[in-house]
Amino acid sequence: MTSRRTKPVRKVAPVDQRRRELLTFLRGDRPAWQEHDHPELAAGTAAWVRNLRRESDRRRP
Repeated sequence: MTSRRTKPVRKVAPVDQRRRELLTFLRGDRPAWQEHDHPELAAGTAAWVRNLRRESDRRRP
């Protein structure tokens, strides 16, 4: 049988675990962004945005 006090703890535990994992990641040296995962940005972000805008303009009547 679980007590009334353990219910809130069970709700907070996963949130706290996720927070600790994020803090560990943010304090680490591993980059969050991997260039090989985003080949569409190889020409630079400005070129990518221009392409998006151009495609959007073509779709408009």
